[in-house]
Amino acid sequence: MRIGILAEGLAEWQGGIDFLRMIGDCLRLAFADEPPSLVLLYPRAPALAAVHLAALPWQKWLVDGMRQGRLSPWREILREQQAQSPARRIAQVQEAIGGAMPVRRFRDDAELEALARTEKLDCLLPSFRPLASCVRTAWVGYLYDFQHRHLP
Repeated sequence: MRIGILAEGLAEWQGGIDFLRMIGDCLRLAFADEPPSLVLLYPRAPALAAVHLAALPWQKWLVDGMRQGRLSPWREILREQQAQSPARRIAQVQEAIGGAMPVRRFRDDAELEALARTEKLDCLLPSFRPLASCVRTAWVGYLYDFQHRHLP
């Protein structure tokens, strides 16, 4: 069995990475005789969004420095920017799930479906949002519990 692990919406926060780790552990336990082959699926931001995302830490650093009447050390902002990079997040998810699994990037649902077919994936999970009707591969949704709204 080949399963696509959708990191979209979950790799951006530590609780989401822990959740993906638990999914990987549960799949290995459920299929102990023949563990599934996992493929990590991570969204690729459009070019303009990627530039904006890369600029955000710099904007925050500059605004905070101006408000406080000083500028933070360069090392601090570089460390923060590195921690926010997609490559670092992908590495964190891979490490958490446990192992070197292939990583495939996608732009939209049509490209996700093409990847699923190319990789011969049986299922995609967990989907943080409803996938478009062009995705014919079976998928499992994720319904969050709104703790971020009701139990801050």
